[in-house]
Amino acid sequence: MEKRTKYVKTDEDWYPTDNGKIRIFITQLTTGDYRVAARGGDDFGFELDTRFKLLAESIFNTITDYTTQSQLIHMGMRYA
Repeated sequence: MEKRTKYVKTDEDWYPTDNGKIRIFITQLTTGDYRVAARGGDDFGFELDTRFKLLAESIFNTITDYTTQSQLIHMGMRYA
Protein backbone atom coordinates (compact mmCIF):
# COMPACT_ATOMS: atom_id res chain seq x y z
CA MET A 1 0.00 0.00 0.00
CA GLU A 2 1.27 3.42 -0.89
CA LYS A 3 1.04 6.07 1.78
CA ARG A 4 -2.04 8.26 1.31
CA THR A 5 -2.33 11.70 2.85
CA LYS A 6 -5.10 14.24 3.15
CA TYR A 7 -5.58 17.49 5.04
CA VAL A 8 -8.72 18.29 7.00
CA LYS A 9 -9.89 21.50 8.65
CA THR A 10 -10.04 21.83 12.41
CA ASP A 11 -10.99 24.46 14.93
CA GLU A 12 -9.14 22.73 17.79
CA ASP A 13 -5.62 23.45 19.00
CA TRP A 14 -3.17 20.90 17.60
CA TYR A 15 -0.10 22.72 18.98
CA PRO A 16 -0.22 24.20 16.28
CA THR A 17 -2.34 23.52 13.22
CA ASP A 18 -0.99 24.03 9.72
CA ASN A 19 -3.10 26.97 8.47
CA GLY A 20 -6.14 25.58 10.32
CA LYS A 21 -5.62 22.06 8.98
CA ILE A 22 -4.18 18.79 10.22
CA ARG A 23 -2.55 16.02 8.19
CA ILE A 24 -4.17 12.60 8.09
CA PHE A 25 -2.31 9.65 6.62
CA ILE A 26 -2.57 5.90 6.19
CA THR A 27 0.39 3.64 5.47
CA GLN A 28 1.52 0.06 5.78
CA LEU A 29 4.31 -0.55 8.27
CA THR A 30 7.24 -2.92 7.73
CA THR A 31 5.55 -5.29 10.21
CA GLY A 32 2.60 -5.62 7.82
CA ASP A 33 0.30 -3.64 10.11
CA TYR A 34 -1.47 -0.50 8.91
CA ARG A 35 -1.18 2.89 10.59
CA VAL A 36 -3.68 5.73 10.49
CA ALA A 37 -2.35 8.95 11.96
CA ALA A 38 -3.46 12.52 12.52
CA ARG A 39 -0.76 15.15 13.01
CA GLY A 40 -0.76 18.84 13.77
CA GLY A 41 1.94 21.25 12.67
CA ASP A 42 4.47 19.85 15.17
CA ASP A 43 4.81 16.52 17.01
CA PHE A 44 1.31 16.43 18.53
CA GLY A 45 -1.00 13.81 17.08
CA PHE A 46 -2.91 10.58 17.32
CA GLU A 47 -2.42 7.20 15.69
CA LEU A 48 -3.83 3.72 15.46
CA ASP A 49 -2.01 0.59 14.30
CA THR A 50 -4.00 -2.43 13.16
CA ARG A 51 -3.39 -5.56 11.17
CA PHE A 52 -6.75 -5.03 9.43
CA LYS A 53 -6.51 -3.01 6.21
CA LEU A 54 -10.27 -2.46 5.95
CA LEU A 55 -10.42 -1.06 9.50
CA ALA A 56 -7.54 1.32 8.78
CA GLU A 57 -9.15 2.48 5.53
CA SER A 58 -12.52 2.94 7.23
CA ILE A 59 -11.02 5.15 9.93
CA PHE A 60 -9.01 7.12 7.35
CA ASN A 61 -12.17 7.73 5.30
CA THR A 62 -14.22 8.64 8.39
CA ILE A 63 -11.89 11.49 9.37
CA THR A 64 -13.23 14.60 7.65
CA ASP A 65 -13.23 18.36 8.25
CA TYR A 66 -13.79 19.24 11.91
CA THR A 67 -13.41 15.70 13.27
CA THR A 68 -12.53 16.34 16.92
CA GLN A 69 -9.73 14.92 19.02
CA SER A 70 -12.40 13.30 21.19
CA GLN A 71 -13.88 11.58 18.14
CA LEU A 72 -10.43 10.27 17.18
CA ILE A 73 -10.05 8.76 20.65
CA HIS A 74 -13.51 7.23 20.28
CA MET A 75 -12.31 5.61 17.03
CA GLY A 76 -9.54 3.90 19.00
CA MET A 77 -6.70 6.28 18.20
CA ARG A 78 -4.18 7.09 20.90
CA TYR A 79 -1.72 9.94 21.49
CA ALA A 80 1.34 9.47 19.32
